[in-house]
Amino acid sequence: MNPSPASAAAGVGYARPGNRFWPAALAAGVVSADRDGDHALHMDRVGFTDFVARVEADASKVSNDELRTGAVDVERLVRRWQPAAICFTALGPYRVAVNRHAIAGAQPQPFGGRPAYVMPSTSGRNAAVSLATLTDHMRHAATLADTAAAAGENAQWCSAMGGVKGEWADTYWHAPGRTGEFYPDAVTLHPTVDVDEMLARIDASSGASVKDSFATLDLEPHGFDVLFDAVWVRTASANEKGEFDWFQGAELEEQLAAGGRAIAPLRIWVKP
Repeated sequence: MNPSPASAAAGVGYARPGNRFWPAALAAGVVSADRDGDHALHMDRVGFTDFVARVEADASKVSNDELRTGAVDVERLVRRWQPAAICFTALGPYRVAVNRHAIAGAQPQPFGGRPAYVMPSTSGRNAAVSLATLTDHMRHAATLADTAAAAGENAQWCSAMGGVKGEWADTYWHAPGRTGEFYPDAVTLHPTVDVDEMLARIDASSGASVKDSFATLDLEPHGFDVLFDAVWVRTASANEKGEFDWFQGAELEEQLAAGGRAIAPLRIWVKP
């Protein structure tokens, strides 16, 4: 939300004694060095910012107007830099600044065009939430980010190779005309999608296909059938498609045996 005097003095976020951000992030594999923001940015690709830049030991002295103004600034920052996802580590301020009905977890709406995750505060004052619970939230946020990165990378590949240059919305990529064989007509970029809007922007006649990157959609009411399920994998070495790809069956087992890391399931839908 805003830097504490301890964080300002140390030059790194969450430096206040008792704050459990770094222990949770290390346990979840989100970062690989303790209390080192530069290492997190350059090696783990995790960046940090605040709603309010003003140093304040007592968070209650940060006004609601400051939080709302800060959220606008952060949203602008997210749209500029386009991280895979963004995680807010304080539910209360997020409710004030963005959505007063928010609950912890992946958010139904993007923030700055990117998937957002909100978790409970890591402050030691929030002792009712255990380190194990905070670590689980970190893992879920990391999975959201990796899945979003995989989906975006795959959509770029489809746009370049599918025969039709696609168009981008915050929550999905779509081709305005029918793509080539084996390429989807839409790729979701967020767990929550306005399905009617997305299908209205593609040729949704027989043969249409949708790559449900988060395996969260139900397209049966729209006349689609499940073609197959697969798993996103961060491959051991990048290929022509990039750092991520999807696999199933024996190919999946081969990728995991070679050092790839399974991320999350996806689903392919097709219109008969």
